[in-house]
Amino acid sequence: MAKNIRKKLIILLFIVFVFLRIFSDDPDIYMNGDFIKYIAMGKHFPYHTTFNNQVEINHGPFFPYIINLFTHIVQKDYIAAILISFLSACATFFIIYHFFMMLTNNFNISYTVLIFYTLSDELIISSKVGLKESFVVMLMMSALYYYAKGVKYGEKGPIFVSSILSGLVGITVDHVIFIIPSFMLSYIFLNYKKIDLRKFSFPGLGYAMIPIIAVLLSYGAWTGVKAYLYSTNYYYPAGVAGAPVATNGFGLMELINPRAFNETDPMLPAGFTFRARDYAFNLGYIFNVQPFRIPRALNLNTMNYLLEPKHIIYMLDFYIPLALIVLYFLFKAGFDFIKTKKIYGNIDLYVVGLFLIFVSPITQKVSSPRYIYMAYIFMYYFIAKGLVSLFMKFKANKLYPKILFIVAILLLLLIPVWYFNHKYFIFSYDEPIYYYAQNTADYIIQNFDKDDVVFAHAGIIYQLIYLTDNRFVGIPPKSDNLLELVEYYGIDYIIFDRYYAYDYYHYSLETVEFVKNHPEKFEFVAKIDEEGYQRSPENSIKPDEVYIYKVLKGGKNAENGVI
Repeated sequence: MAKNIRKKLIILLFIVFVFLRIFSDDPDIYMNGDFIKYIAMGKHFPYHTTFNNQVEINHGPFFPYIINLFTHIVQKDYIAAILISFLSACATFFIIYHFFMMLTNNFNISYTVLIFYTLSDELIISSKVGLKESFVVMLMMSALYYYAKGVKYGEKGPIFVSSILSGLVGITVDHVIFIIPSFMLSYIFLNYKKIDLRKFSFPGLGYAMIPIIAVLLSYGAWTGVKAYLYSTNYYYPAGVAGAPVATNGFGLMELINPRAFNETDPMLPAGFTFRARDYAFNLGYIFNVQPFRIPRALNLNTMNYLLEPKHIIYMLDFYIPLALIVLYFLFKAGFDFIKTKKIYGNIDLYVVGLFLIFVSPITQKVSSPRYIYMAYIFMYYFIAKGLVSLFMKFKANKLYPKILFIVAILLLLLIPVWYFNHKYFIFSYDEPIYYYAQNTADYIIQNFDKDDVVFAHAGIIYQLIYLTDNRFVGIPPKSDNLLELVEYYGIDYIIFDRYYAYDYYHYSLETVEFVKNHPEKFEFVAKIDEEGYQRSPENSIKPDEVYIYKVLKGGKNAENGVI
């Protein structure tokens, strides 16, 4: 295919890519969870503080720093966060293309990967919300591309670029640990000269080690900060939603994942899962694409009311064939490897290895599809290579470029249909909605002293940190040491809501019940009504009630109240 035609096809696809990401079906933007947590960290630049006005230990500082930088450009911090995600996704679009063209020198395969990346439902969502996943994918994919280019062609420049990007990943996300084995694979499979173990010959190893050293230094420095904070605080708000954990006896696993602490909510444990449905749930979302979209949050508990007849048709006619194509690719790649015993230069085996590396967070006992976004990209290679191989098998490979052209035209026709259902420009949001927290925040501002310290529940604590000037610590999941923690942090008030405590999450329910059942220690002072919302039929939340209790003993004069 001529280069000018390739450029036109890429431009057409990029237009669709952008359009799917700059319009939303929701007229409002909701600030909650990690979104507002990143915004709060950016607001507290350069101190990177959240719970108890202490350093936020679960997230590296680089993404909030970038939010703060972009806020100076667009003024509104939540728009700045969304803009970062959008621009990151756009950059990743071109990085993916160059990466797979470098590996395969095959436009049909590379363009097919871009089609699935363009239409991926999860990746569309991630590119227009203020979460760091889109930004992280861009950084990690860029670091991997430049590293692979450096070792493949023996060039020093890309290696140094990869080193800078890798160092930035190290102060952004703990999943940076997965980039090291991906570099090792790239060195083994793609190196400009084949490794000779018999002669102990490792060409270009010195330069190839620089990005790995950059990762170890940056992530090691951030891990050192966490170790220092753990070692100098008996308790630290590192648990779920800022719940305190006892830091004595912490080890490497606690530094990498605070869920390894004993005090972490048992609903969110660290470790591995051996349940097949956990793997199926996360891997299933990789296939979920527009316009053949199956509702998010579909699992064994929700399938009865989320699965409509059209969704079953999608599965039978679209998703199952894709899964079969992936199996065909894996079978063919495995057979070719057994037949040739080839490792060096084996691109299929290399990409399978990358997929297995970046899908490994799925082994967490409680995981989310957004933790394995990098794996999506390599799964799309499986589909692309499987499709191209099938066309070659049936001697119809000359037909494939024509099909790509037709697909590109059909995707352009998707734009007016998309706009009909998604009319809201993501960069024109007015004031965000702090659901389940705005009325409570107003109450705190009007009735609390600025130096009052509050235990707050998981569902509303992020919003309250952002909206008020008080100190907040997460409610511990168990009540065993609640009174000790009240004294340690100098807690004046305890706030929890019905929705997260009783209706949905059931987080810290034991502690909440303890507070309610001990009026001699905790005095009920207010019930605040908060509005609910409905973003879509499958994602609606009822109005909530927030309860405020005053601590009758302890409080702001406690010895360890200010840390």
